[in-house]
Amino acid sequence: APWNDRTYTAQFHIRNYVQGDQNELAPDTYANIRGVGFVIPVTMTLSNDIEGQIVNPADDDQVTFTVDATSTNWNRANVTQFVATVIYPTTSLALNRGSVQRVGLPADWVLAAPVVAPIAGTNNSSITFSANGTTPIPGDGDLFTFTMTLLLGPTFSNDQELELTFDRACLVPYTDGTSTEITNCALTKRVVDIGGTQFAFNPITPNPVTAGRARADFAIGIKAPTVIEVIDLRGQVVQRLVDQTLTEGEYTIEFPTTNLGNGVYFLRLQSAGFTQTQQVVIGN
Repeated sequence: APWNDRTYTAQFHIRNYVQGDQNELAPDTYANIRGVGFVIPVTMTLSNDIEGQIVNPADDDQVTFTVDATSTNWNRANVTQFVATVIYPTTSLALNRGSVQRVGLPADWVLAAPVVAPIAGTNNSSITFSANGTTPIPGDGDLFTFTMTLLLGPTFSNDQELELTFDRACLVPYTDGTSTEITNCALTKRVVDIGGTQFAFNPITPNPVTAGRARADFAIGIKAPTVIEVIDLRGQVVQRLVDQTLTEGEYTIEFPTTNLGNGVYFLRLQSAGFTQTQQVVIGN
């Protein structure tokens, strides 16, 4: 196999001159190098729990994706870092914020919050997952999972791709993607709910907050997992106010601020493909 250890030899002819002189100082000088070269294949696979099925999004619009890894030689691979990027059609899927769950990563590994970004010139977006630790991945198995919401886009069958990078040159990444498919017939097309509610996130009141309590009005356009978080100036989530699936409609949330220090914070609403952030000043 091409990844088996192989011995190699190489000879280099070293040409050496004094600057401006045409004659070599030590002609016919050679360097011989001998050693063992190897590469280690590591495969990561993206799969989902509806692969091979045709589902009706009216019954269940949630899909769980799993990233797993295999290698023929984990001991020598010594994987302590990777970056996995999932490419998906923006019109057909939406990442559920806060849904990432670590499964088989060593306990000292840090799995950073995923970064979602549109891919210029396409209808696709990317989700980048970065993970690192001091204990190498010990063996084959699932690494982490995340969930997405199925959207009724222009196509009913969609592929998702996985890209992978390591910090070691001798590791050769192999990846395998997955696909999702929803029903496409005259009967099930009627499950599409054309509602009158649009996603919205109204201004926080009062702002600044001086009485220890604030209020936020918001609207959800379609049934989807929804997260509302309070974030400090360092970008750290200090409080999660909402973390559940909400149906279409208008909502009001009131929350205390007495447990927050005075200063500037941000309130972020994420639901399906909608994200909006507002600044709030706490001055209790």
